[in-house]
Amino acid sequence: MTSIMHGEKYGNDLKTTPLSRETVSHRISASSSSIESVLLNRLKNSPVIALQFNENTGITKLAQLNVYVRYVYETDISEDFYVVKNWKEGQLKRIFENINKYFETNNLTWTRNVAVCTDRASALTGLRELIKKIAPHIVSNHCMIHREALVAKDIDEEFHKILQDVVTVINYIEGTA
Repeated sequence: MTSIMHGEKYGNDLKTTPLSRETVSHRISASSSSIESVLLNRLKNSPVIALQFNENTGITKLAQLNVYVRYVYETDISEDFYVVKNWKEGQLKRIFENINKYFETNNLTWTRNVAVCTDRASALTGLRELIKKIAPHIVSNHCMIHREALVAKDIDEEFHKILQDVVTVINYIEGTA
């Protein structure tokens, strides 16, 4: 493919690249560090940030906590997937402590965090309350998709079907990510 797109020289150069487990692991780690560095820089330069927490069960059948972050980048509001962690409901306090420590280590302040969004699962409601203890100014709200699903119960059947399809697609994407 590389030879077709970029010529034989690049194709031959790519063939000489070692693909050992260590090489691939190192490249993934380097890419991850680079992405995290860019995102941290954007968060530090954003006047405000917002966090969204979503609990789901992925293909591993383990409970996972997905964290998304919204922030201002240049003149737009951007949203990025931030982290996914396997967890158990009893780990809520430890997860909060890890998030708080990450904020402190990377000079991110809770004062610029203006909102927390959760799906209102009981475990995530507890996480939202822990965050509000140290940052009472934060506005918390219910996940938009879940809110729309609640509204959909009282709307036209055809529109309800469309919303169900959207939720199914999003749940599939999250479950296979």
